[in-house]
Amino acid sequence: MDKIEGVSSQGEFGSMLAAIFNPAFATVFRCDHWTVLRTRQSMEVLDYGYAAVAGKTYLLPLRGEIRMDSADIHVLNSVAFQNYRKFGADGKD
Repeated sequence: MDKIEGVSSQGEFGSMLAAIFNPAFATVFRCDHWTVLRTRQSMEVLDYGYAAVAGKTYLLPLRGEIRMDSADIHVLNSVAFQNYRKFGADGKD
């Protein structure tokens, strides 16, 4: 194990991940960061959660938000992801 390069983990990391991703816990995942876009400060947020699609539960985006701020302009763009459905097709030879 000492010869393996990179990051390694010991202990109950796998059990912790299984608990975090268990739909019964209804964990909310959030990805956000600030950046500068054309001299405007902007922040992007994407919230994830579990949603049922065709009788199965999936981790999917639930809400997104982009904020852009400058000295005289403030912009907010909000998106809600809802009513997920399964689409499919059958092919014939």
